Amino acid sequence: MLTYEKDITALTVPEDKEKVANTVQVTYNDNGVSTPTSIATDPTSISLYGVKEVVLSREDLTNQTSAELYRDEYLNEHKNEVQNIQLTVSCLYPIENVHP
Repeated sequence: MLTYEKDITALTVPEDKEKVANTVQVTYNDNGVSTPTSIATDPTSISLYGVKEVVLSREDLTNQTSAELYRDEYLNEHKNEVQNIQLTVSCLYPIENVHP
């Protein structure tokens, strides 16, 4: 077990949190026409963070199926707040015992 001020010499919680997105739409290239997908939402995320909308433009996607797959993956990866924490561990602590 790590003990603050003994094993941990510094703890940093950056202010820049990854953006939450819980209402997502993607525009894609359908034979030269910029076409939007339907909107995908995550009700649980909306209840926690409020509505956080994003519209993504992916002109490299050329069909509805791939655009909707990208939209759904993006929503899944961004529906919850992510915060990175950085720990600096004392050089006396056995590093092989530190796991994410």
